[in-house]
This record gives sequence, structure tokens and C-alpha cells, in this order.
Amino acid sequence: MSLPPELLLKRRDAILDAVSRVADVMAASGPWERRVPDALAFLGRATGVSRVYIFDVTTGPTGRVVVNQRFEWVADGVTPQIDVPELQGVDLIEAGFTRWGEELAAGRAVFGDIDDFPASERPLLEMQQILSILIQPIFAGERWWGFMGFDACASLQAWSKVEVDTLRIAARTIGGAIHRQGRDLEMRRRVELLSETVIDTGADGVIRYVNEAWRELLGYDPASAPGQPLARFVHADDAPMLERLLREAGGPVAASRTELRLVRKDGSERRAFLAVAPLPEGGLVCAAHDITAWREREAALAASRAKSDFLASMSHEIRTPLNAILGLAYLAARGDLPEPQAGHLRKIERASRSLLATINDVLDFSKIEANAMTLESEPFSIAALVAGVESVVLPLARKQQLAWSVEVGRDVPDVLLGDAVRLEQVLVNLAANAVKFTESGSVSVRVALQSADSDRATIRFEVTDTGIGMTEEQAAKIFETYRQAETGTARRYGGTGLGLSIARHLVQAMGGTISVRSMPSAGSTFTATVPLSRAALPPGAEAPRPSGQRNLAAPPPPEGFLRGRRILVAEDNDFNQEVFREIIGRTGAEVVIAPDGAQAVARWREPGKFDLILMDMHMPEMDGLEATRSIRRLEPNGTRIPIVALTANVTPEDREKCRDAGMDDFLSKPVVPDVLISRLADWLGTPSGGD
Repeated sequence: MSLPPELLLKRRDAILDAVSRVADVMAASGPWERRVPDALAFLGRATGVSRVYIFDVTTGPTGRVVVNQRFEWVADGVTPQIDVPELQGVDLIEAGFTRWGEELAAGRAVFGDIDDFPASERPLLEMQQILSILIQPIFAGERWWGFMGFDACASLQAWSKVEVDTLRIAARTIGGAIHRQGRDLEMRRRVELLSETVIDTGADGVIRYVNEAWRELLGYDPASAPGQPLARFVHADDAPMLERLLREAGGPVAASRTELRLVRKDGSERRAFLAVAPLPEGGLVCAAHDITAWREREAALAASRAKSDFLASMSHEIRTPLNAILGLAYLAARGDLPEPQAGHLRKIERASRSLLATINDVLDFSKIEANAMTLESEPFSIAALVAGVESVVLPLARKQQLAWSVEVGRDVPDVLLGDAVRLEQVLVNLAANAVKFTESGSVSVRVALQSADSDRATIRFEVTDTGIGMTEEQAAKIFETYRQAETGTARRYGGTGLGLSIARHLVQAMGGTISVRSMPSAGSTFTATVPLSRAALPPGAEAPRPSGQRNLAAPPPPEGFLRGRRILVAEDNDFNQEVFREIIGRTGAEVVIAPDGAQAVARWREPGKFDLILMDMHMPEMDGLEATRSIRRLEPNGTRIPIVALTANVTPEDREKCRDAGMDDFLSKPVVPDVLISRLADWLGTPSGGD
């Protein structure tokens, strides 16, 4: 039945107003399902129909479209249909509504009088006493979600094109709300899987939503957070930072971030990195990343670095005067002194070396405790390694009249990759211990190949003695810190009880194992197995010797062999200046002293060529590293003077720093005079023949 024009205009205006109100209602916060009843009521009263409803669309077991009534508004006196079983789980094809499915899925409305509809569609509609109908499809994004229907049951109702198009807008508005909520729910589902804490707040900083990570970060139930100001969970001293952050995020800045402290439910604090960004629909989204553990690790690393720096400084301060003591004792002992003065000097040297060994143990153990002990991986010769051990321990064995033997298996690769300095330290410790605890008999060192492949070789080092031995209980504890076989051992044989503990740490750091077999009065066998990588050297090249080790195969150079050479010694300690001047002076070389790095650079720039520089690492004004960098920058192209570092710390880090600065070699303090002379011979060889 057609209405008079003035009534049609009035209904059109009412529909336009209703659609506007639907837009306002569906834009409000909260689940869209709670807002749909009001929207349907606005539309039902405006259109004058008997019923307005919404069906959703699902896929049935057969894969065909099935619809279910979800919402309904009815006019006064009209019987509701939402509880009618026939309107739930309706298969459109089976019910005769194939045309509806095709039209609605294509985005087109279905409307008209029921008498004009195909016969297959009329029975279900007539059962509901529908005379005229309008069906608008609902799309959630690109997906056909369902449809909204308008039933006229009291009289026929014609639908103008304007009304159909306007009500399509209402259906799109509802579909948009469904889509947004579905998108938000999917986003929140993904957010719940994040390890970072995500916080949704209003522009005023009041929390609207937090994900499950909130519980892990602060210990609160996420459901208790909405409605709470975010500032409540921030440390009071950091509240101004949060206020500034929220203010900046609400302004023209796209995103703001800062580090602040959050307060957990139990009162403890967590450090978090908080990033805040504005949301398009209003409000702010915050991401809080817990950096507490990272800050704690950073603080621990800083403390470790500080301890490492302190140990390096202490090592330098202790070894520098020891260098003077040993050097001066060495020089004095070379004179024709009568007894008992000569004996006193020998005792001073032995006591100094004993003190040096103790200092080395304490400093090494402190480095291990501070995680400051690092290992190198450089080519080295097994033969040179064993020769180095022998050069230290053989004199001790001869002094006690012990038989000494060394055996290296023929299948042991001669050149391997590893930290030869630390490996020699382990073997010297084991062999020197064997000598110390053996009053008669023998000490032997055996090197064997335990296993190998194309890339790696596991080497077994065995040190066997015929000494006092240990019980099974003593052997089980011998590698523990500060342990010796029995309490009287330290008083009788001396030592700190750190050596074997350090050896164990070093071997384990190399990926190996260390063990002992022993019986009381029957001697002991210490076994260290170390996996090492194979190394290949160019033809004719020699594997580097462990630092400070002299080439025992080479005869000592003759006195005066460096006559005509000039050597610059950068050293700030007066006693050590005297030691270096006299020891090097015996080679015939001219020695020039510079008391700091700046003067070393100045002396090097003076007329007169120097052949080598000995550069102390720690000096006032300018240290050895900076002085070396300055010399390398100023050197003419094609020239390079050898610079040998004098350092109390021949660690991988120190070596790397020296190499980066431009140094060529290293000598560890206290410097052994014979090793110093041997190293000068390595670098300078034959004399130059004059100035």
C-alpha cells in the first residue's frame, strides 16, 4: 500500500534520523551485541514495520550456508519469532531460499511483497504472517556476516530506493561495529600471546585494557587493571616522567619512550622500558618491556669490568717493583761477591720468585672469580710448549736430584690452535707440584694423542711422580679452592692451595677435563685432556712460542752482540730504568730512557735512528698504548720500528689492545733477563755497524 507523499517524506526523515542514531550507538564503547537492541528499536519505530531482526550466517556440516536468528525487535502486539525453532539453523538451499543467498552474498538487498516472491520462499514467510519484507546484507569487512530484516505484518509496505539505500547504510554501520570488535578481539588474542606487557589507556592515562603479561610483570590480575590510573603502578619518583611521556604521546609526537620503575603487587620494583603511542580512535597504547634482568646483568658486567681493571692495576703495581727486585738481584749476582753476600742475593731471587708465583695464583684466581679470564686461540708448537715447561721445572728437579723425563707421542700433531700460555701454566703447575712433593725418585711428563679427526685433536697430558701420594679422600678434594692434601702440607711444602684449582678452571674453560690417580707413598698421576683445533702454517713458518718463553735450542747470544744499536726504553719507575739500562747495556746497545709516553714520542722524533722501543703499558702523562698510536701515525711510509710492550698483564685482551695500537711483541713483567736478551736477539739479530 502506497503512502501519501507527505507521509513518505516524514518516514524518510525518520529513517535518516534513526540511521544517524544507529551510527552513534554502534560507535560507543562496549561489546556491539549490547548496542544492537537499541539500534533495532530506532530502525523499527522509524520504518513502522512489525519486526526488525538480525540473522548471522555460518557454514553447515554439508558446507552450505546456514542462518540463525540472533536479535529481534517487535512492535507492540506483534508475536516475537526469535524462539521459533524453524528460524534457527535454517539451510537456505534446503528451505528454498537459494536466491536470497546469492543476492545477499553479492551485496544486494532482497525486498518486496511476499505474493510476488517465488513459491519456494513463501511458506516460511507466510508462517510468520509477513506481507512485505526488506532484507539488507551485513558485511563485517569483506566477509558476508549475515543480514538485517524488516517485516511488515499489518499491511503491505512499499520501499522507496532512498529508504533501501539509507537502510543499507544502517546495515553497514552494524557490520562495521562487528568488524571492528572482531578485529580488536583478534588483535587482543595476538597481544595476549606477546611476552611484552601491552596497556591500552585513555588520553588521561586511565587503563582500559592490559594483556596477560601484566600478571607476570606486576603480579596483578589483568582483570583488576581497567579503571586504574597507570600512574598508580609507577614509582613515585618516576611519576613526573610518566606524566611527560603521556603528554608527549598525546601531542604531535608520533611516539614517546622512556625507562622507569614499576612497583609490583608485593612492593618490589621492576625496571621497564615504556613506549607510548596514540591510537587512531583516541587514547594511547603502551608497551612495557621488562629490562630488570638486563640492567642487573649490565651492573654485574660493570662490576666485573671494574674488578678486572682493579686487578690489572694491582698486577702492574705489584709486578713493577718485583721487576726491579729481581733485576737488581740478577745484576748484583753477576758481580764477584763473596759469601755470604752472594748467597743472600740468591735467596732474595728465590723468595721474589716464590712471591711472584703466589701473586700470579691470587690474581689468576681473582680473574676467574670475576669472569675476567679469557682464552686465546693461536697456533703453537707442542714441542715448544713442552720445552717451555721443561725450562721451568727441570732445574727444580735437578736441584732435588730427581730423574726427569719427557715423552711426546709420534702421532701428536706438532702445531695446534689454542692458548699456549694458559696451557703451559697448567702443565708447569702440575709438573712443579710433582717435583715439590717428590723427595726421591722421578717425575715424568707424557703427551699423547687421545682422539682426532680432520679438524680437531684431543691431547692427553700426564704428569707422574713417585712422591708422597694421597688417599682417595684427599684426591677427591685436591682441585677445590684453597685445598691441599692435608693441613700440614702448606706448612711443610708451602703454597696457597690455589694452583690446582686454577688449573681445573683453565682446563675446563678449554673444554677439557682434569683428574688424578694416587695412592699414599706410591706417587700420583695427574691427567689433563684438552680438545684443540688443528692448525696449518705456511712452509718454513715457525709456530709462535708461549709468551715469555725463550728458544732453548738457540745458543745464548754473545755479550756485546748489539753494539751499534740504539734502544729506547719507555719506563716510569726509576729502579726499572736502572735495571733495563744495565741488562741491555751488556749487549753493547745504546739505551735511551723516556720516563713517560709523551717523552718517548718526543725522543723517538729526535735526530738519530732507534732500532727498537720497549714500551711500558702504564705510565703518567701518556700511556704506552697512546704513545704507540702516536708513533705509528707519525712514521714515514715504508718504515716501522719494532715496539715491544712491557706489561704486567699478558692476557688476550691486553694483547688485542697492544696489536690494535700497533705494538709488535710482548714481554711480561717481571722481565726475565735471559728472555729479554733472547727477545732482543730475535728482533735485532746482528749489529747494524754504527749510528
